[in-house]
Amino acid sequence: MANEEQLVKNVSSQFCRIFFDFVPNFLYELAKGIDYVSNSVQNRKLTSIKGEVFKNEKNFILDSKMKNNGRTSEIKSTVVRSGRKDLKEVIKACKNRGIDIYVREKPKNFEKLVERYEANDNLSIREKEMLDAFCDYDKEGNIINVHGDGGVLMFKGEDIQQVEEAIKDVDQKSLNIQRRKQKAKTQYRNVKNKIKNSRGLDKER
Repeated sequence: MANEEQLVKNVSSQFCRIFFDFVPNFLYELAKGIDYVSNSVQNRKLTSIKGEVFKNEKNFILDSKMKNNGRTSEIKSTVVRSGRKDLKEVIKACKNRGIDIYVREKPKNFEKLVERYEANDNLSIREKEMLDAFCDYDKEGNIINVHGDGGVLMFKGEDIQQVEEAIKDVDQKSLNIQRRKQKAKTQYRNVKNKIKNSRGLDKER
């Protein structure tokens, strides 16, 4: 009987040791697995969120206010100049980062805006932004060229860092394209020179 009691105690002791060693580790690993799956699902949801490009400035401001619990959101803007940053690429990059934006395009009375500038009329910050989006200036500030495309990108102040990153993405893409073009030109010149040198050697022979 004493041996049986001792055996039961030993088995119980071994079971408790295994239970308290295994179960906490199992629960910890299970919790890690659940967190990983949850975070993966959340990340997929976040990456699938696309920013909206508003067609109307009023709707953009109202939507920003609604998403800010009825409070007026701080609205920021940046000039996207033709020939320096491709507007379509910037819009695409902002959408991919989930940034809501509105683009102020070239107004119909743009020529009058240019005339007012050249007449040294006082322009608002908003009007000057529009000029900067479509005009090139010389060192004296005179307009020397007017572009056909460009715009003023408007976004919520809280998204300013994301917008900066989006523009960097576009700049980097443009730089990579220029590098590939330059590399292709260099390779073409090298091949052309080799052919030229080869023909020269054939003539000498």
